[in-house]
Amino acid sequence: MEKNAKLVFEPTPLWYTAIPPLAPQKLPSITPDQLASLTKKANDLHDADIRAFQSSSSPHSSSSETSFLSKIIQSGTLSDRLSALTLLVQSSPVHNTKALETLKGMAERGKGKGGREESLKALRCIMDWWVGGGAPDRKLKYFRDQPLNHPDATDKILVGWYYEDWLKKYFFSILQILETLSLDPLQYVRTQSLTLLFTFLRDKPEQEQNLLRLLVNKLGDTEKPLCSRASYHLLQLLQSHPSMKTVVVREIIALVLRPPAPSIVSSLPPSKGTHIRFTDPEPKPKSTSASPEKKSGNAHARYYAMITFNQIVLTPGDRDVALKLIEVYFEMFKELLGEDPEKVEDVEQEVVVQEQGEVLKDKKGRVKVRDGKKKGKGKVTEVKGAAGFAEVEDTHSRLISAILTGVNRALPFAKIDAGDSGLNKHIDTLFLITHTSTFNISLQALVLIQQISSTLSQSASAASTSTSKSIVDRFYRTLYDSLHDIRLAASSKQAMYLNLLFKSIKADVGNTNGERIKAIVRRFVQVLASSGSGATEFVAGGLYLLGEVRIESLVTVFAQVRNKLYSFSALCQAFAPS
Repeated sequence: MEKNAKLVFEPTPLWYTAIPPLAPQKLPSITPDQLASLTKKANDLHDADIRAFQSSSSPHSSSSETSFLSKIIQSGTLSDRLSALTLLVQSSPVHNTKALETLKGMAERGKGKGGREESLKALRCIMDWWVGGGAPDRKLKYFRDQPLNHPDATDKILVGWYYEDWLKKYFFSILQILETLSLDPLQYVRTQSLTLLFTFLRDKPEQEQNLLRLLVNKLGDTEKPLCSRASYHLLQLLQSHPSMKTVVVREIIALVLRPPAPSIVSSLPPSKGTHIRFTDPEPKPKSTSASPEKKSGNAHARYYAMITFNQIVLTPGDRDVALKLIEVYFEMFKELLGEDPEKVEDVEQEVVVQEQGEVLKDKKGRVKVRDGKKKGKGKVTEVKGAAGFAEVEDTHSRLISAILTGVNRALPFAKIDAGDSGLNKHIDTLFLITHTSTFNISLQALVLIQQISSTLSQSASAASTSTSKSIVDRFYRTLYDSLHDIRLAASSKQAMYLNLLFKSIKADVGNTNGERIKAIVRRFVQVLASSGSGATEFVAGGLYLLGEVRIESLVTVFAQVRNKLYSFSALCQAFAPS
């Protein structure tokens, strides 16, 4: 027990609680010579303290226990060695830096005999110690950032600061190992490294920027289960730390709009003999004749990014986050349409003049007509529904659908005014989609425009009333044209279309003397009278819709069309089940 008095820093598992806080003072900046001198002093004190701890006999570390653990570390099994090293670290982290270095050596691939399994187990031991109290609930500081010239800075405090500096660099080296494992060819190893990254990021703030970037980059992994898991971990992170929404959204935007994600730049010099991926220079382009399509980056990285955005829980106080989300959604629209703006139009022309090609069927029994001359990924497929009308499915349909869903969801929280110039550009993009994309996507764009116009009409100021009215007029003109679209009969979103039509009619009652709604209802009744292009359920739903919107302003419309079209009873008999 006498030897314990020689210890400058007493042994404790929670080492950061043993460093007393210093009263804030205005101190002069320290010179490089003073920093070097204090660093050497702290290093000598720390080394002397470790030697004193190893030769001491105390309840924390008896000589017999130390001898037993040393024997286990040298000749025990992998699990025994890891357990012994963990016990040593937990007893006093400040005095067992060698045990931490041993764990790091086992975590580095190629230095241990157990390969990947040993590496993952060693990293789990480090993680359990780190999140279980090995690190404080704050970011660590470098030795140079401490108030070294404070008059109350004792030798004990210097040792604590020196260990904190060492631990900060140590954790960064662990992060480099995790980055290497996150790029491993085996999916299992990448999955385990993803879980470790998430746990470190969720429980402690140290290196959170680098941890978040590594986690976000896995949205672009080659395996879809890993992309999905990365999205899940990001959403779990936001549940634990809702205030990180802005940071997470910013990092995902960096991946989506500027792929590949930039390398994590380290402020630390690389250690000798170690390949550090964080500080690698950006790879040079292989050739000057690179394809311009590479600008779009990883397609399913974008998709999983959009899926993650769509599941972020927004609150009325998250207006800035909602604005960023809307901005990136529309930026994605522009990039997708800018790759080949006439592609969908060309495909729809091919639907009319069909060439001989391979005939396939999907799982639902629908006929697919594929041009036999086209090869490779990214080709557009024409799917024929039961009524015989073609629905073109291009490679971006799923992504555009996810983006439209996201804008529809984020818009109420953004509180955008109709006079906003950026919004008007985005509206033009949506109208472009309604005229160039597939029917289902055009329908979703119309749903979005309807919600935007409805929101703007309710909150429009005097200065933006004319702009809002212009958007509403363009919407109803496009909706009127869509009633005679032949693809409506074969669409899988007829219920969505009827719902859109119902909301649009209800929202426009009383405007423009009811003439616009009368024209839409008149054309809609004509569509129903022509058997709805063969879609029985669409006709039945349309008749029910007309019954719901039968208001005073439309009585004259029904009276006019009654003499020219089928009566209600005739339509019911025509479509009654046999």
